[in-house]
Formats: sequence, C-alpha cells, structure tokens
Amino acid sequence: MSQVSPPVVPPQARQTSGLAVASLVLGIVSLPMTCGCCGTGIVTAILAVVFGHLAMGKIRRSQGRLDGTGMAVAGLVIGYASVAIQILVTILLVIWTIFSACMGRPEHFHWHHW
Repeated sequence: MSQVSPPVVPPQARQTSGLAVASLVLGIVSLPMTCGCCGTGIVTAILAVVFGHLAMGKIRRSQGRLDGTGMAVAGLVIGYASVAIQILVTILLVIWTIFSACMGRPEHFHWHHW
C-alpha cells in the first residue's frame, strides 16, 4: 500500500509593505525640505513617522507575509530627526527675530531684566 504524500506548496514570497516604502521616501524627502520651503518639511516628516508606525504594526501582525521592517525603521528615524530639526530651527528663528526686534529698539530690551 503506497502512501500519498501531501502536495508541496511553494512558500509565498514576502511582500514589501507599501507603508514602509512610503515612510522611507517621505523621510528622505523631508530632510532637504526641513530648513527650506517655508517649513513644509514638517508635514512630510510627520507623515513619515505616521506611516512608519502603521507599517511596523501591519508587518508585526502579518505573520511573516509582509516585509519592510528596515525601511519602516529608517523612515521613522529620519522622520523623527526631521521633526526635531524643524522644531530647533523654528525656536532659533523665533529667538533671532525677537533679539533682532529688540536690538532695533533698545528701549524695549534691557539686559538687567534677564
């Protein structure tokens, strides 16, 4: 009596998460836009962070069907870095603007009050 072996099912190729790709691309695009383009880099940076977190969750829940963890992490890191840079640039611009305005009118700026 011969035994029938179960059919061999080829393993499915892992699909790359589109959200991970979007996170990486938006993160990369946000870097040069952070200091220029009237602060529009903050929008792409935030989207990179959001898509990166969404991608990580989907990849984790996919039971091995989705790939792209490295791209999602890279998008998150670059996105968070771009957000931090944008916040720092904004703070510095505000300080510079206040300082410049006060130096133009010394009666409104007194060192001894600081």
